[in-house]
Amino acid sequence: MDIVDKIAKAEKDEKDKPTTAITIDSIEVVKDYDFKS
Repeated sequence: MDIVDKIAKAEKDEKDKPTTAITIDSIEVVKDYDFKS
């Protein structure tokens, strides 16, 4: 969730659009992740 927090904190304009481009360059899928933690 660190990435979600960083995106949420990004500076935005009056239309709630980030002022700089936000891209995800790579992801890692974790099988059987325990979401309860």
